[in-house]
Amino acid sequence: MGGRGATLAGQHTKSKDNIKIKIGGRLKKDQIAVNWNDPVTFYENDMYDKLKEKGFSTRASTDIVDETTIARQQRQIDRLATEYNSVYRNVTKDNEIMFGTEHVKSVKGKPLPNIWGYCAVAVKEDGKPIQKVVLNLKQLERTANEQVVSVRSGIKEKHFVSIDLDKSREYVITHEMGHALENSLVAQITATNKQDFMDNYDKTLAKIKHDVVDLANKKYNGCDIYLSKYSSQNDAEWFAETFTNLKLSKNPAPIAKALGEYIERYKK
Repeated sequence: MGGRGATLAGQHTKSKDNIKIKIGGRLKKDQIAVNWNDPVTFYENDMYDKLKEKGFSTRASTDIVDETTIARQQRQIDRLATEYNSVYRNVTKDNEIMFGTEHVKSVKGKPLPNIWGYCAVAVKEDGKPIQKVVLNLKQLERTANEQVVSVRSGIKEKHFVSIDLDKSREYVITHEMGHALENSLVAQITATNKQDFMDNYDKTLAKIKHDVVDLANKKYNGCDIYLSKYSSQNDAEWFAETFTNLKLSKNPAPIAKALGEYIERYKK
């Protein structure tokens, strides 16, 4: 957004078969269409109905992912949607965040090799975001053990933030939902129209980070700002990674606690 190129993770970790894994990325506005036109089916389950009531739709690609795996992701979305629904949806009553699975090879011709997932946003003329959170089937279909090994290796090497290890399979969806929350916050703080959102995106994110750091320094007498190597990539990845530590650790870092307190200001 705001003139910055697509932000993808650098090398984080290697799985057992030596495939480089990237946690995900945030894509520019011009890299997706407003409508999700891929052939999809809706997940017909109780969780889908529950999420739909909160403005989240969960969709399957034409490929099949086992119900146990997708249900785990849906439950994490539900936990976050319940806690932060007023932030996710405060910009417009009909705002919908679409979650689904794809074999992600490229978006608008940009190669995305071995990426775990991504969050993309398109902005309506009134400045309201329509968002799409995707998990890559290529990685999602890996065995549960392989996923856990990859995430835990990344945590050990400090490429990923520290979390409770039993929540390793929720890492990627939490990170991407962090991006969706960040987009919603920017829209609430800044946007009155599409151009507003685009022109002020980077500046608003920088201010959010500045205010959170200031809050942490005052309350905790200084703290580490960057909890992982990926969090230092840019302000958007800082937000998503810090949010992941906040939600998946029983003992979040001071900067993550400060981010949580900051977000509370915008829950209505």
